[in-house]
Amino acid sequence: MVSKTVKVGNLVGALVVAMSSGVTYVVASIDPPYETRLITAYLTPLSTKLQLSATQMNAVAASGSIGSTIAGPLVGKLVDRRGHVPPLILASIAYFGFYGLRRSYLGEASGDYRFLMLNQFFIGIGTNASFSAAINISAATIKSAASTAVPLTGIAQY
Repeated sequence: MVSKTVKVGNLVGALVVAMSSGVTYVVASIDPPYETRLITAYLTPLSTKLQLSATQMNAVAASGSIGSTIAGPLVGKLVDRRGHVPPLILASIAYFGFYGLRRSYLGEASGDYRFLMLNQFFIGIGTNASFSAAINISAATIKSAASTAVPLTGIAQY
């Protein structure tokens, strides 16, 4: 039997992972019909420094959402079949997209918006994988209260 301390640690860890996985939702807030506000700490300075147009930055921001959307069903199958560890490994690898953005900002890598789109796409995959793993950890840790643990983890993403 798993101790209460381990359960609480797992839930707290899952909440931290879930809060971290909301990064693509902070990247861009799109209000219909065409207004896009970049409200993040890294894309706005990046666009200024690399002199990217609004269209190019919108493509970068959208590629994160596309990566998350494409990864959803695939990561869901992975979590169902293998548990939470493989998606966390996938997320840790995919989060190297932040390193690519950093290198572009510092001028050490290509500042081309297509390179930034690729990095943001990987970040989207990472956010989906980490959030799916957090949901799995919450549900597995507190089986008797899974209907409570899963929404709590879901709220942390936003």
